Amino acid sequence: MAKPLLDGVKVVEWSIYVMGPLAGVMLRDLGADVIKIEDPSTGGETLRGLRYTNGTVDAQMPGGRNASFEISNWGKRSVGLNLKSPEGLELAMQLIEKADVFLTNFREPVVERIGLDYEAVRKRNPQIIYAGSSAFGPEGPLAGRPGNDYTGQARSGMMWGPGKDEDPPLYHTGAPCDIGGSTLLSHGITTALYARERTGKGQMIDVSNLGAGMWFQYWAVGINSLVGQSWPRMDRRKPGNALWNHYPCGDGQWLALANLLPENWPAFCRVMGLDHLMEDERFVDIDARRRNAEELVELLDAHFMTRPRADWEEILLRDPSLAFERVQRVEDLAHDEQVLANDYITEIDHPVYGKTRVQNFPMTFEKNPLAERQPAPDFGEHTFEILSEELGLSPEQISEYMGAGVAG
Repeated sequence: MAKPLLDGVKVVEWSIYVMGPLAGVMLRDLGADVIKIEDPSTGGETLRGLRYTNGTVDAQMPGGRNASFEISNWGKRSVGLNLKSPEGLELAMQLIEKADVFLTNFREPVVERIGLDYEAVRKRNPQIIYAGSSAFGPEGPLAGRPGNDYTGQARSGMMWGPGKDEDPPLYHTGAPCDIGGSTLLSHGITTALYARERTGKGQMIDVSNLGAGMWFQYWAVGINSLVGQSWPRMDRRKPGNALWNHYPCGDGQWLALANLLPENWPAFCRVMGLDHLMEDERFVDIDARRRNAEELVELLDAHFMTRPRADWEEILLRDPSLAFERVQRVEDLAHDEQVLANDYITEIDHPVYGKTRVQNFPMTFEKNPLAERQPAPDFGEHTFEILSEELGLSPEQISEYMGAGVAG
C-alpha cells in the first residue's frame, strides 16, 4: 500500500500560536513525523492556556484541553524540554541532528539567545532545512520586531480591502496572514526538501506575515505595482459588475453571483425572467451597467427578494453557463454534502469528544494517501517515547532529567 508523500521525513518544531504550528500540521498531514518541543517550566506551548481565541471565542475544552491548540497541532508528538538549560538545549540539538527540518517562528533575537539560530543548528546538521517565520521578513528596519496576523494585515494594506469606501480599516477575523503564511511556509519546506534531494544541501527559508498578507492580495498588489491603479473596496451597493455580487433572498438567505463575461448578462436575464432589462438603455452594455450599477443592484435586490434562495438556485441551474452559489456560514459546512463528499471535514476518535468531525487537509493525491488525522498531543505525552526511541536514553536517565526540570 502506498504511503503518504512525506513518510520518513522528521520535523523538529519549536513554535507557538499559528504560523509555525499550522505549517507543522500540514507537513504531518503529508506524512511527516513532527516532534513538537514544549517548555515544561511554563506548562507547554502558549496556546494551551489562551482562554479566548480572537479575543471573543472561548477555546477551553473539557479536561483542560484547548481548541486553539488542538487545531494547530493535530497528530504531532510532544516532548517537554527546557531549552534554557544546557542539558535541555543539548537534547534538542541531538533531536535536530536526526531531523530533516527544524521549524520555528520565534524571532531572531530569541533563537540566538537560546542557541537555536541557523548557524548553531547548521553546525550540528549541515543538511537541515531551517524553516523560520517572522512578522516582517528577515531583512530591513523591522526585522526581528514582534508581530503577528494583525500586524501583517495592517502593514500589507489588507485591512483596506473589505467594506465600503466610507468604512474604517476592517480586520479579517480568519487570520489570513497566519494561515496563508503557514501554507507558504509548508510549501517552502517541501520545495527545499526536493532541492536537497537534487543537491544534497540544506538551507534556510523564511516566510513573514507581511509577505503573506501581500501575497493574499496578489491581484491588488500586482496590478497596482504594474500600472499604478488602486484596487477598490467591495461595496455591494455599487459593484463594477452587478453579476459579480451577492443578493438577499426572500427567506433571509443570500446568494452570490460570480459572472464577469459580457455574454453572461443576456443568459442571466433570460433565466431570471428579466428579458426587459436587456433592452433598457441603462443596462445595454457592460459600460452602461457599470455607470448605473446602483440602480441595477436595487432592481436585482427587489427581484431576488420575491422568492426564497432554494427557488433561485433551481432557476439559475437551468443555464449551466452561470456561476452562482449560496452564501453559507461556517457552521453550515459540517453538514454540506459537497464538503463531506471531498473529505474536507473528516471524523476522528477524540479523547474528549469521542467520534467527532474535524477539518481535514483539503488536498488529494492520486497515488498517495494523506496521513490519518490524529488528535493533538497532551503536553509531554511523548517525552519518554521520544527520548528513549530517538536518542536511546535509558528510563533512569529520562527520570533524572525529568526530576531536574530538564525534561517534562
